[in-house]
Amino acid sequence: MITTYSLNHFGIVASACKELNIAEIIDTLIPHDPQQKVTTGQAAVAMIINGLGFSNRPLYLFPQFFEKKPVELLIGKEITSYSLNDDTVGRALDRLFNYGCTELFSSIAYIVAKSADVDKKFGHLDTTTFSVHGKYESSDNEDAAIHITYGKSKLRRPDLKQIFLNLLVSSDGGVPLFMQTLNGNSSDTTIFRKTVTEFRRGLKENLQEITYWIADSKLYTDKTLREMKDYLLWISRVPDNIMDAKNIIEKTATSLNELHSLDGENGYSYRRHESTYGGVNQRWLVVHSEQAEKRAIDTIERAVNKELEKLQKKAKKLHRKKFYCEPDARNSLSSLQRDMKYHTICIDEIVQKEKYNARGRPSKTKKKEKIITYFPRTRITRTEEVIGLEIKKKAIFIIATNELSEKKLTDQEVFDSYKGQQTVERGFRFLKDPLFFASSLFLKKPERIVALTMVMCLTLLVYSICERKLRMALKEQEQSIVNQVGKPTQRPTLRWIFQLFEDVHLVKIEDNNEVKYEVKNLRPDGIMALNILGEEYMAHYLLA
Repeated sequence: MITTYSLNHFGIVASACKELNIAEIIDTLIPHDPQQKVTTGQAAVAMIINGLGFSNRPLYLFPQFFEKKPVELLIGKEITSYSLNDDTVGRALDRLFNYGCTELFSSIAYIVAKSADVDKKFGHLDTTTFSVHGKYESSDNEDAAIHITYGKSKLRRPDLKQIFLNLLVSSDGGVPLFMQTLNGNSSDTTIFRKTVTEFRRGLKENLQEITYWIADSKLYTDKTLREMKDYLLWISRVPDNIMDAKNIIEKTATSLNELHSLDGENGYSYRRHESTYGGVNQRWLVVHSEQAEKRAIDTIERAVNKELEKLQKKAKKLHRKKFYCEPDARNSLSSLQRDMKYHTICIDEIVQKEKYNARGRPSKTKKKEKIITYFPRTRITRTEEVIGLEIKKKAIFIIATNELSEKKLTDQEVFDSYKGQQTVERGFRFLKDPLFFASSLFLKKPERIVALTMVMCLTLLVYSICERKLRMALKEQEQSIVNQVGKPTQRPTLRWIFQLFEDVHLVKIEDNNEVKYEVKNLRPDGIMALNILGEEYMAHYLLA
């Protein structure tokens, strides 16, 4: 008798979970109920495998997802696909929530990051939103676990209720270190301030190793900076609407030749500036990007054309308007000039028209009085000097830090670390992948949505650690793997490695009470990846 199971890349995910002791850590913190066959840790691992299955199957189809997979090999002995039903998963989510999702994730992330020797010098903080469908009336109660409600949607779906996710990742591999699910009407500014306040009070001991906190301009407010003063070292982008920033950007745009190049960064140059905004002594890097300037040309050109179209409509109306004296006609431009930024408008000519002040044919004996009316004719021209300056200003941004010592943190490191903010954005793209179960936030209990969000972040943790391990091993061993376009690389995505395991099957052969297993359709690059990852990974494919 021959039975075939779909193994694919699930063996890699199960191996990573086992190597990181995900199930063991959870079951240590959340004791197992003897009456239940599947432990909370095993259920969490099953959800991680499902999330990294990229099959877009919602949680209630768990048994179907695992139906043709070697569940005992992946999850544990005596576990079947029917063991992983919706009741099992639902109760596991309840237990995760009751323990405390933020606390549980922080504990797991701390242990995992420490075992993998993840560098925590730089931590990148950011937020995103997840939209949900349904009424969620229970979330409107004051004592609700979370308020799933309307708010400023980063997905541009203001018609849907949402939740907020606050995430902190390391610059080393984008490994998530902290997560927090928040109300749907939260704001970045408030979230960041609350996070750094709690950190200052020592409520997040697992994050004490982070030297520099990095966030976007939502962190940079007067109140938040004063809150962090003398407690946290941070790097942030300065909002362009701050008056000091506006003045410096405009001054820099007129003197780009005075900027210094950044080492190893083609197209970037900068100047240093000292600031005391928010009562905090800071080092500002005023950076100009050549690539951003190229992008700004199209942006400004669209704004110029939009303004021209608006001015032309107003000028057309002005041409039809009567004025009864020439000075009034010439002064009529004042209303148009208020709306101009990229153009100048002037009077080309004043057209005079005469008209009798009464109707009918003029009498031969009594002369009718004539009225002279004036109609302005305008000319609109582009102000190229202003347009060029705006393009340059668009390509300039300011990075600030309260680390004043360049010996501890050079200007180059400040710039590089802020550019690394894209690591947390990559994490958000991963969580919002249409094939990931982030699109399945259909659970009706707010508590389970909070728990599922934590499991999603656990999935990102497993993925990022495994990808980081593979890349580091390839570099150390001076090996490479062929990427999607057929070129060798030492930085493959784990998603690509997963694709190398498509159609890999575990075959169970039973003959005369003898049971034998074989793995079929393994590709050479897949075997190479397993060898690099280690024996734990090879064992799931019967290669150890």
